[in-house]
This record gives sequence, structure tokens and C-alpha cells, in this order.
Amino acid sequence: MADSARELAPRQAAVLAAFQAFLAADSLLDSLAAFEALAEAAGASSSVMHALQELNHFKVKQLLSHLTTISENEKNGSTALEGQRIVVVGAGPGGLRSAIQARSLGAQVTVLEMRPRFTRHNVLKLWPGVVDDLLGLGLKVLQPKFGTTGSEKISIRRLQLVLLKIALLVGCKMCLEEPFRCLLPPSGERDLWRIACGVDRELECDVVVGSDGENSMVARAAGFDSSFTQFSKTIGITFNFEKSSSAEETRLKEFSRSRQFFQSWFSEVEQKTGVSLENFVYFKDETHYFVMAASYQSLIAAGILKELRKTPRELVASDNVDPLAVCRFARHMAELVGLPKGIHFAQGARGPDIGVFDFTAKRSSQASAKVLEAPSGQRLLVTLVGDAAVAPFWPLGTGANKAILGAYDACHAMVCMAKKGASRASPEQIQAALQRQYDIFVTMKQLASASGTRPNAAADPGNSGRRNKSWCLDPETRYCNIGLSMSPEMGSSLHVPVGEAMLPYPHDGEAGPDLLDVMSCENESMLGSEVMGVMLEDVIEDGDGHGPSATAAASYVVPEGILDWLAAHPHVQSTADLREAILGS
Repeated sequence: MADSARELAPRQAAVLAAFQAFLAADSLLDSLAAFEALAEAAGASSSVMHALQELNHFKVKQLLSHLTTISENEKNGSTALEGQRIVVVGAGPGGLRSAIQARSLGAQVTVLEMRPRFTRHNVLKLWPGVVDDLLGLGLKVLQPKFGTTGSEKISIRRLQLVLLKIALLVGCKMCLEEPFRCLLPPSGERDLWRIACGVDRELECDVVVGSDGENSMVARAAGFDSSFTQFSKTIGITFNFEKSSSAEETRLKEFSRSRQFFQSWFSEVEQKTGVSLENFVYFKDETHYFVMAASYQSLIAAGILKELRKTPRELVASDNVDPLAVCRFARHMAELVGLPKGIHFAQGARGPDIGVFDFTAKRSSQASAKVLEAPSGQRLLVTLVGDAAVAPFWPLGTGANKAILGAYDACHAMVCMAKKGASRASPEQIQAALQRQYDIFVTMKQLASASGTRPNAAADPGNSGRRNKSWCLDPETRYCNIGLSMSPEMGSSLHVPVGEAMLPYPHDGEAGPDLLDVMSCENESMLGSEVMGVMLEDVIEDGDGHGPSATAAASYVVPEGILDWLAAHPHVQSTADLREAILGS
């Protein structure tokens, strides 16, 4: 016994040192390398989690107390998805959160990520229920500084690192630089569906989670229909500056403003920079983060955009943006909030972290779940999460928040399918399940703020400092009003027999309805509970008034492009004006 104890002590010391290095890892590649070292220290005869349970260390115990209770509030515990092979495409917040939840329910989970780095510094403002969800996973253990600035914000990059580490600890597999290529139906009765990725790799799967961004290749391959939200006539600009711990920077206050309520402030900015802003947000986390929307006319006049072009995509193309002019404008805005002259830009994937992007159209899926059926009867559940399902709306901070909610929705769909037995359920049962998922998706999609979600925390009766989560897979625990949207019957259209490889359809040059009518809306600069913008189907309905008419939408093409059309129709300032302009012509 004494010899055994002496042998255990060095191994525990090695595991603890590897665990501390894993916690300290500050990049995607370093985190994966540190986890490999942790697994090696644990030894071939023991899992990482089992090796950590042997340690008498407060931080290890603190994290394990969170990880071991991820699925404790689910009725089926850790067996609901036992035996299911799940492939998650994309390691964004939604994809990683889906992977963690699915793994906690017993699934075998593989995450594919085409990039070797997490580089997005942009700062997220999290909804209270999402904060509670992340705290329940152990966010404060892995990111002790969270919440210390007085507000519950976190950079996308940091949130990805936190969720990556949790995913690795609970047993998810990560595959880097493995881009999704296509879905491959089974070739025989005993085969499974497969996903083709990387150069020549194929993975068997029962479920595919598309978390690969707004222009999702998974959504395209599975044949999801999409719609476009048309926002106000503005161009988005983001930039990040390095942040120090100096007293001057610490004292700076975060703020956000809308032109409607701070007209004098915005007029002063316009006089000094020549740029007419509609909204402005300044947040602090690991960087000083700025995001704003500006009129394209003023950006051209200020020299940031070189010339007027026919489409928004062409307008913000890299060859039409003057990088020096953008940097000068960014530095002016930095000085305006109190940052020192000469402060360095934070570095992104391609240099200074500055973005100029089209904010006139955003793609969203028409549904979040679909079942594909091979000729030999095998079925594949495809779910969409995050930006792949719902286009992000950054002024209201909906992107990552809806991605976390969508991760629960995706796992709810997985469990529903697993309970029914995907290979044995009747088409009617599948359609009913998909209809339910559609109702849930519509509810989530329409959220403009946290007010549509239920609280997610209650005081721990044991007074251990950990809050019990009330959110679980049951959507009634997360959403206030499900099924009140009068959604159409969608289930039958989401159960699709297929006969050949599901390839993503071509997308080069097809990033949005560049020539479709651009919709304005009333109070377009408002950042309250009403979303700026209207759906195309809200304006053009079919003859029965029950939804969009593809024929009608295709008929109202603006030959000269969005910007020219808007310039020629200055009277269009509201949804009513737009409806009259389109349908009355």
C-alpha cells in the first residue's frame, strides 16, 4: 500500500502541473497541446476526468463540481444520446456549447474547425440566462476576470477558449483545419450517413450540427431554405485596440448611443470626422472594442470608401476601402472616448483588427432542423445553430446569446429523434417532431432581447456558491411564449428523401439579394426592443396572405442595384412607404 501511495504522488503532481498549464493556455493550438499533455500525464489506463478526481486541489474540485452536473437536471441524465455519433461543424460559441451538451447526454462528439486560431476580439454582451448557463459550466474557474469590469461581457475569442477547454474535458474530439465538403448518404442498408471533410476524410454520423456561420455550407448541403433580413441603409464598422491595466484606461466608462437620443454628440462626431453615425458602442474586455453603423454616403465623402458601387457587397470590397482612412477614423474615435494617442490596434487574423462590412442584408435559415432519408431508409438529423440558423444582429447583442439557446434547441431535437428511434419512426412522427422544432426555432428567432427568456438561476440551498440552473432541454424552461407566432405547418417539408451526395450549392458571388429591394423601417436608429429591419416576406405576401411569394419576390428586382434605388426613392422611410412603393408600382 505504501509503495502504491508513493507511485501515486508523482503522477498526481504531474497531472496537476499539466492541468494548470491547460488552464493557462491562451490560444486554440496551445490549449489542444496542453490537453494532450494532460491526457499523457493521466496515463493510458485512466481518463483525464478520473485522473483529476484523484487530485485534492481547490480549483480542480471547483471545476469538476460544474462539469459533473451539466446534465443532472435532464430527465434522462447522461444516457439520452448514448451511442449517437454527432459531428459539429464549426467551433464557434454555439457549436462548442452544442458539443458539450450532446456529450453530457452520452453522445460521441467530433467538432470540425477549419481555422487553426481563434482571433475574434469583438466583445459580447451576454443575456442574464446565458451568463447563468456559462457560470454553471465553470466560466469563472476558467476565466476568473469575467464580470470584474462591472458588466457581464466577454470577447468571442475568450468564450471560444473557455468552451473549447470544457468540451475537451468532457470528452469531445477536435479536428482542426478540416473544412466541411459534403454529406454522403449510405450506400447500403447497414451503412451510416457520412460527412466528407478535409482532403479525404469521412466520418460516420447520426446527427450533423451546422455551426459554420451565416453562409453555412452545412445548411446549403442539406437544402435548408433561407430568407434575408434587410436592415437600414448603413455600413458596419468595428475595430479593437490593445488594452492595458493603466489607471487611465481602467477609469474609462463603457457606453452605447443612438443618434435618436444623442443628436448633438453625433453631430459633433460628424463635424470632426466627416462620418455620419447612426449608432455607437464602446465596450471593454480584453480589448477596447468599438462597433458602429455609418451612412455609406458619409464614408465615401470621408474617403473611407473610395467610390459608390452598385451593390453593398461591391461597396465594402477590400479594393474599395482605404485602410489608412479607416485607421485615422478609428484612432479619432479612440481618442474621443479617452484612449491615449498612439495606442496600438489589437491584431486579428490578417493584421490590425478592423472590419468594414455590409449591414444592409443578413441571411437566416427558414428552419433549424431537417431529417434526410436515404433510399435504404437511414435517416440523418441536421440541425443549425448560431449564425447558420439566425443572422446575428449586433446592435441588440443577439448573436452569441441566440447561439447558446440554439445549442439547447439542437440537443432537444437530437433527444426527440433518439427517443422515437430515427430508423423506426413513421414519417408522421418525424414530421410532428420537426414541426415542434420549427415552433421552437421561430420563438428563438423572434427574440430581440432577454425579456423573452425565462430566468436560469436559483439560490443554491447548500450555500456552496454555485447557482442551480433551471434551463434544460425542455424549451418551456427557456422561452416564455412558444407557439404564439402562428407558424405555418413546416414538418412535412423538412423530412426529405434523398438519393445522392448532398453537395453545397455554388455560393461565389451569391452572398445576399444584392438587387432585391432594400427595406427601410421606422426609427431605423432605434436600439430598443424593436429590431431594425423587416423580413422580405413581411412586405411581399402571396395571394392568400399566408407567406412569401417566390414569384412576387423575383418580380421586384431593382435593375440599378440597392444603393441607386434608394437614392432615387428618398421618400421610402417606413415599412408602409416600402409596401406602397413595391406593390403599388
